[in-house]
Amino acid sequence: MKKFLYLSMAALMVLAAVSCSKTQEEVDLCGQMDDAVFKAYCLENFDADGDGRILQAEADEVTEIVVHSMGIASLQGIGGFVNLEKLDCSDNLLTSLDLRKNPKLIYLDCRDNFIDVIYLNDGQEIEEFYKTPFLHTPPLLLTVNGQAAVAVEQSKPLTFEATFTGKDLPESLT
Repeated sequence: MKKFLYLSMAALMVLAAVSCSKTQEEVDLCGQMDDAVFKAYCLENFDADGDGRILQAEADEVTEIVVHSMGIASLQGIGGFVNLEKLDCSDNLLTSLDLRKNPKLIYLDCRDNFIDVIYLNDGQEIEEFYKTPFLHTPPLLLTVNGQAAVAVEQSKPLTFEATFTGKDLPESLT
């Protein structure tokens, strides 16, 4: 009787583990996207099996997203592309970017948008960063881990390296 009980428990544990991993993989990232144009772009370019969904396995293959001049107002859901290295979202209608779930991002071109906030994580390194001078928007606010905030103003494309610790934050970054 004890053997039957142990075998039943083991079978349930294996079934639960398989079920959890399958459910996690089958989450459709399109459900997180609130911009129809961005969702359509992702389906057209990253839906490898043509099932009308972007599963995590498909998103994991994406290293570059180029959505230049598409009239996109939101990139909500971009965090699902955890291996994203290059993002060109220039000339759209964006007002903010949350890149905290894109740790491998090293190239960002967000020129000609209305972006006033970009969210990053501590230690996240973007090697090349391009943003239009502030003609219609206030200076850019970079937030790191929700604590650090830096107002940035530039007159040409900007490449920078910076480290922020605690509350010792510079007023500007050049």
